Amino acid sequence: MKAFITLIFCYLCIFTGCNSKQPEQKAAEQQTEQKEKVMLDIFNDINKTRGLLSQNGIGELHSWKSDQMGGFMSITDYYNIQNTLSNVSYYLESDNESHIKTLRFVLNINKKNESKQSVSFFTDKVSATFKSLSLDIPDGLLAAINKGDTFNADHDNFTTSFNVDKGNIDIYTLKIETK
Repeated sequence: MKAFITLIFCYLCIFTGCNSKQPEQKAAEQQTEQKEKVMLDIFNDINKTRGLLSQNGIGELHSWKSDQMGGFMSITDYYNIQNTLSNVSYYLESDNESHIKTLRFVLNINKKNESKQSVSFFTDKVSATFKSLSLDIPDGLLAAINKGDTFNADHDNFTTSFNVDKGNIDIYTLKIETK
């Protein structure tokens, strides 16, 4: 019986020893976690970012969750722009659960004759978006949106891009991505 207990004890020691993390592994994981932070500081606080953007009048960003494809996201429902068939929505996305990598703000214009009103609404909300995140609006961005021109700007800790996909539905996309 004593030999049996000793054998079980040895087995447990070996089994749990193989699965326990060594100090070097723990240190490496802590360094990795520290590296997980992104340069655009507000994007490191997912709930704060969601809360701030949800106050911009286009709906509440849903909880941060897996997108079932290896990434994470939070989105708003489509917000219908008053007296138009156009809508807007926010998309927060990342390949890491601990921070946001990309914010996309999308305008869908479903009727061409509603473009002026829809773009005006979108431009106002783009301004609100930058203000919510305590970021300066890049020079030339609002003009590019109003003209439907492509725009790119590189900042110290993030990039801004804007483009329009013309088709049956015109899709305006603002993208703010952390470095």
